[in-house]
Amino acid sequence: MGILAAVFFQVTRHFNLQKSLLLLLCVSCAMAAFAGEGSYKPPMTPYYCTSNPAPKTRYYTGLFDAPASAPIENQNAKAFQQFLSTKYGVNASASCLGNTDKNAAQHQMQQQITQLKSFKWKIVETGWSPSSTQTAAGDTSHPDCNSGDGWKSVAEYKAACENQSQSSASSNQPSSNQAAENSPGQAGVGATANSNSAMAQPSAVGAQAAAASAAGTTLAVRMMEPIDSAKDGPGHQYRGVVTKAASAGSVMIPANSLVAVVLAKDQAGWSAHLNSVIVNRQLIPISSGPAKLTSSAQSMATGAMNSVSSTLSNFGFHKNKQASSVEAVATGNRVVLPPGTQLQFVLNSAAPVVAAYPGAMGNGISNASTPNATVAGASPASAPAPVGNLTAKVTETLLGPSKPLGQSAVSPDGGHYAVLSMHGSREIVIIDGVPGPDFDHAANLNGTSIDVAFSQDGKHSCYIAQRGDQLVEVRDNKEAFVVTTYYKPPIAGNVSILAPVSLHGTPVSNPGHQCLVSDSGAHMAVVSSEVPPSGSGTVWHLFLDGVKSLGFPIIDVNQMAFVGEKLVYVAQTTDQKWHMVVNATPGPGYDKISSLLLSHNDAHYAFIAQNSGGHVVVVDGVAGPPRAHGGNGVHDLTLASNGRCGYIWDKPLGLNGHDGMVQALVVDQKEIADQIQGFATEDTSLSLNSGISILFSPDGKKFAYAKKVAGGIASVIDGKVSRAYDSIGYTGFSPDSAHAFFVGVRQQNFVVVDGQELEGFNRVNGFVWSNQGGRLAFVGWAQDGWHFVVDGKKSPRYYAAMNKTLSFSPDSKHWVYAACTQYMKCAVVVDGNETAVPDVSELSTRSQPRYSFPPIFWSADSSRMAYAHTNADGTNNTLFVINGQAVMHNTGLYEYPDFSPDSKHFATLYWTGHGYALFLDGKTGAPFPDLLEANRNVGRFQNSHEYRFLGIKNGSVYRVTADLGSAN
Repeated sequence: MGILAAVFFQVTRHFNLQKSLLLLLCVSCAMAAFAGEGSYKPPMTPYYCTSNPAPKTRYYTGLFDAPASAPIENQNAKAFQQFLSTKYGVNASASCLGNTDKNAAQHQMQQQITQLKSFKWKIVETGWSPSSTQTAAGDTSHPDCNSGDGWKSVAEYKAACENQSQSSASSNQPSSNQAAENSPGQAGVGATANSNSAMAQPSAVGAQAAAASAAGTTLAVRMMEPIDSAKDGPGHQYRGVVTKAASAGSVMIPANSLVAVVLAKDQAGWSAHLNSVIVNRQLIPISSGPAKLTSSAQSMATGAMNSVSSTLSNFGFHKNKQASSVEAVATGNRVVLPPGTQLQFVLNSAAPVVAAYPGAMGNGISNASTPNATVAGASPASAPAPVGNLTAKVTETLLGPSKPLGQSAVSPDGGHYAVLSMHGSREIVIIDGVPGPDFDHAANLNGTSIDVAFSQDGKHSCYIAQRGDQLVEVRDNKEAFVVTTYYKPPIAGNVSILAPVSLHGTPVSNPGHQCLVSDSGAHMAVVSSEVPPSGSGTVWHLFLDGVKSLGFPIIDVNQMAFVGEKLVYVAQTTDQKWHMVVNATPGPGYDKISSLLLSHNDAHYAFIAQNSGGHVVVVDGVAGPPRAHGGNGVHDLTLASNGRCGYIWDKPLGLNGHDGMVQALVVDQKEIADQIQGFATEDTSLSLNSGISILFSPDGKKFAYAKKVAGGIASVIDGKVSRAYDSIGYTGFSPDSAHAFFVGVRQQNFVVVDGQELEGFNRVNGFVWSNQGGRLAFVGWAQDGWHFVVDGKKSPRYYAAMNKTLSFSPDSKHWVYAACTQYMKCAVVVDGNETAVPDVSELSTRSQPRYSFPPIFWSADSSRMAYAHTNADGTNNTLFVINGQAVMHNTGLYEYPDFSPDSKHFATLYWTGHGYALFLDGKTGAPFPDLLEANRNVGRFQNSHEYRFLGIKNGSVYRVTADLGSAN
C-alpha cells in the first residue's frame, strides 16, 4: 500500500485525490493494527505548516516529524490555525505540507519564504510544533488518530477518525478566493506535499490558475523607447514602464516596473503587445492583447517628440519639421509610438514566478540569481536609508539620444557612447555628444544595427559609412578615406566583417566589426573586396591606417588580429599558396594555414601550416619541423604568455602509419610524451569534462598534461608524475606560477595540491587562489553536507554553500565565504570568524543580459570588505555592509558597487523604485530614471576620487561623474 501511495504522488498533484488516498491508506493501516498486530506506528515524515494569507502576511512553523498520513496533516493544520487565533488574533485557515526527504521539505519551505519576501510579504516564524499544544486537533475526547494506542475498539477509531478525516480533507480545500491569494508558485498549497525532487515544481493546476486569474488585467504603460514599424521588423522589443500598480492574478506588478513591448504583424496589420515584465528582479513572461492609446497619449507623445527635438538641437541638428507633429498610432498599417506615449494592455496570462527560480539549494550551491535562505539571525544593526546631499562635484555630460543596444554601442571601458541618429534625411553617428559627418548610411550598412568599433579605453573609434557609390572609413568620427566603390558599374565593392572567431581558444559572442582596432587605438584595419571592370575575379585589399595593400585573390578575414600593435592576417596569392602577412609583408607560402592563435596577453601568435611534407607549427614567424600526416594531424594548439607552444600530434607508427598511431605531446617543438589524455577545461562540480591536452602556467615556464600509466591516468605537472586515477579533472596553476593542483577522480574527487592528496569529496568546485603565496581554497560536498577547504583545512559541515562568495583578500592574508550552518541560519565567515546574516544578496544589473558583480568583495588594500543582505526584521530592506557595519539600507537592488583604487571611498548605484541614485561615502546624489546597463564597466571609479556611470533621463544618455576632489 505504501508503494502505491508513493507512485500515486509522482503521477498526480491533485489536492482532493491525494487527500482521499492517504485517508484510505491510513484507515486500513490502523484497522490492521487492531487486528492483533500491535499499536499502529505510521512512518514519520518531516512536515511544516503555513497559514493562508492574512493581508500580506504569512505565518510559518518550523519542521516537525509526524506520521506520513493525511489525518495528522489536517489535525496539525487545525491546531496551527487555533494557535494563530489564540496568540496572534489571526482568523485564517492553514495547511501543512510534508516530504519524506527532510532536505526537500526544507527547500520547499525556504523557496516559498524567499518568493514571498521578494513580493514584500511579511513572514512570521512562530516556532509552533504539535508538541506545543495539548492535542493535534485541539480535541481532548480521543487519543491520536494516527496511533492504535488508547482506543477501545475499531468502531470507536473509525467513528472518531474516519469521519473526522473525511471532513478535514474536504474542509481543508482552499476556496477560490484563497487560491487567488496564494503567493506566486503557491497555487494548490498543501497539494504538492510529497515530491522527492530537490526542487518542488509548481503544479499544472496552479500554473493554469495563475494564468487564468491574470487574464483581463489592464496594465498601464508609458513607452521609454520609440517604436516605428516602418524601421523595425516583427519581433523587435522596446522598453516601457508601468505607470500604475496592478494585480495580475497571483503576481503583483508594482508601478515603475520595466516591461518589454514587442512588435507583431498579421493580416490585420501591425500591433504592439507585452512580452515580459520585471518584478522584484525577476523576468516574468506575459502576453497581452494589442496596445491601445489612452486619451492623453497623443499630447504626451507630441510633448515627448518636442523634447527629443530640443535635445537633438543641442547637438547642432536642424529640427525635423515632421517630428513635432508626429501622431501616435498603435495599430494598423504602421505603428508609431514615440517615447512618453501612454498605452493600455489587457493581459492574457502571467507565468508563475516560481519558474524564474532555478534550484537555489537543489545541489547545495545557491544559484547566483536567487537569494539564499531569507532568514532570521544576528546581523549588523540596521543603517538609516541614505540621506544627505552628495558633497562631491557632479558633472553631467550629454552623450546622445537614448536608444537600445544594437542601435547604440558602448566602449569596453564603459565610458563612451555611440548612437545612430538622423540629420534630416541623412544618417549620422553621435559619439560622446559630438555628431559625425552626414551619410546615406552611417555604421549601419546592414540596415538593422550599429557597427562602431572602439579601442579598449574608448578614446578611439572606427566605422564604415556609405555616401553615394563610395564606402568611407570614419576614424574618431571624422571622415578618413574612401575604401572602395560601393556600386558603380562595372565596379562593385564591399567591406568585410573582420575577426568573427576567437583567437584565444575560447568562443567569442561578438560577430566582429568592419573595422579592426588595436587595443591602444593607434592602428586600424579595413578589408575590401572588389570586382574589377574586367570581371576576371574578386580582388581583396587590406587598408592598414589608410595604406592599401597589394591585391590578393582571397584574404581570410577569420584569421586576422593585432598582436600588440602588429597586424597579422592570412591571404592567398595568385599561385594559390597561403601566407601569413605581417603588416604588409607576406611570409612563406603553404598549401593551407589554420588555427591562428594569440597568447592571452596578445604578445605572441602561432598557427598550423600544411604542405605536402606534413604539418608545421609556426610561432612568431618561426617554423618548427614538419610532422607527418596521420589521423587529425596537428591539433590542440596552445600558446603560453612567453611564446612557448604546445600541441598534439597524431603520430603515425610504422611505414605510412600501418602500425597505427599515438597521440604525442609536443612542447617547444620537441616530443615530450605519448598516450596523452584530455583533462577538464572548467571548474566543474564533477570535474569530468575532458577538453584540453596541455596547460601552461601564467608565466609560461611550467606546463601540465595527463597521460595513460599503469593502472589508469596520471597528471604530469612540471615533469612530476602523479599516482594513477580513473581520470584527471580540473587542473590549475597559482597566479605566481609557483604552485599547482589537479583533481584526481577515483570513485571520489581528490584535490591534489603540490603533490599532496587531500580528503576526497563527492563533488568539488569553486577553486580560488590567493594573489600571492599560493593559498588555495575550494568547496567540497560530501554525504554530510558542504565544506569549505582553505589551505587544506576543512571547515565544519554546512547545509548550503553560497555561490561565488569564496575569495581571498588582495594581500592574500584573509579569506571569506558565506554559508548556511543549518536551515534558517547563515553566516559570513572571515578567517574562521562567523557573522550571522539572513543571506548574502545578489549584486547584478536589472536588465537582460544581466551583469553580475562579486557578492562579497574587497578594497584594493584589503582593509575593507563589503556585501549586502536582506534585513532580518521583516521590512524587506537590503543592507549594505562594510567591515561589519551597515552603511545604508534600501528596498531595491544594488548595481556597480566599487571601492576607489586607493580604498578610501565606496560607491554603488541603487534602485529606489522610481529610478537610480548614487550612494557615495554615505551621501546620495540626485536620482536618474534609468541606467545604460551596457557592460560591467558602465559604473566604476576611474581613479582615486572620480566615480562615473552612464545614466538615462529625458530620452538622452549622460555620462555622470562625481568628483570627490584629489584632496579627499
